[in-house]
Amino acid sequence: MTELKNVPQQQVMKAIQNVQQQAEYIKRESDGQVGQGKFKYANLTSTWEAIKQLLKDNDLVVYQTPTNGSSGLSGNLFKTTLFHIPSGESVSEEMPMVITRQDPQALGAAITFYRRYMLTSMLGLIPDDDNDAREHRLATAQQKLQIVGAVKLTFPDITTPEQINTTLENIVGKHPSQIREEEADNVVNLIKAYKA
Repeated sequence: MTELKNVPQQQVMKAIQNVQQQAEYIKRESDGQVGQGKFKYANLTSTWEAIKQLLKDNDLVVYQTPTNGSSGLSGNLFKTTLFHIPSGESVSEEMPMVITRQDPQALGAAITFYRRYMLTSMLGLIPDDDNDAREHRLATAQQKLQIVGAVKLTFPDITTPEQINTTLENIVGKHPSQIREEEADNVVNLIKAYKA
């Protein structure tokens, strides 16, 4: 695993990584429709509920607003900033904002969409899809904790996240963030086998 030495925004990126590793899937519970196509999506409220404690635990503040742009883009943009309180570091992204009608309700709908979309994108979160096959889902936060616990129990000298990640890559052949839900129990058993 590559260490984040001398990398700008090192602390904010570590905080974002922590949120990614601890976050559960966000349920797609709202119904939407475009033309004849119907779909389910994770609304802003369920997205926020799923991550607000993780943001607090990792000292991250989210600031989102429509803007005219500061990164060379122009026109109606939407900007999201993730600010890390202890370090003062932040990361920001801007995205062109499409508004389908010129009225307050359309503007509000667009803002809500971009808040949800950019929040999940910048944090690398994946809304759950009830129709997805189980084998394509990544390990849950609970499963990740069990895997890390197995590493610490089996290899007591391995204590840092970097050491844990490297150990898992060596044993399993992939980064811990790529372990799927269906593999988690086998990974725990494989790690425990090293103790025997």
